[in-house]
Amino acid sequence: SASFYNERQKAAVSLDKVLEADIGALIQVKGIKEASALYLNIICGAVRRYVMLKNTERDLCLRDISDVGNYLVNYYTGITVEKVVALLFDSQNRLDRIINVSSGDASEAYVDIQKILRDSIIWEASFVIVAHNHPNGELLPSSEDYMVTQKLCQVFSLMKINFVEHILVAGNKFMRLKHSMEL
Repeated sequence: SASFYNERQKAAVSLDKVLEADIGALIQVKGIKEASALYLNIICGAVRRYVMLKNTERDLCLRDISDVGNYLVNYYTGITVEKVVALLFDSQNRLDRIINVSSGDASEAYVDIQKILRDSIIWEASFVIVAHNHPNGELLPSSEDYMVTQKLCQVFSLMKINFVEHILVAGNKFMRLKHSMEL
């Protein structure tokens, strides 16, 4: 029974790696052709979307930043490039929308502060959280991550919009950059 459990655990880890791999990496595996790699990539996106809908965005509130962080861990599952998003919350602390700010490559993405601010104003956000991921799984912010956080704090303060947090997601963990700068 213990060996059966270990085999199931190994299979789950392997499936996890397959679903999170990019198309280029999948094609390198013997027996996987481009169409199969594309299909596996689509499945991962569908699974991620299912999880997001199951933990429906409309029910996400700003009561507890840990809930938002865990939501973002699910959101970034399977994404193999750095991606920046802005979560816009209404005056009732409910998530109104997620803005795709930018996508980069495996190690960086441009944070368009003007786009974040513009969309926050257009959609009349009361609270804003910015998030990005480190697809390599390292929960280690760069000096640029902290610099961007500081700029976001300054810009949103001038515009009188509540900038709540800049969250970094890596694997199944997240870190609050703004909070860590205030400590």
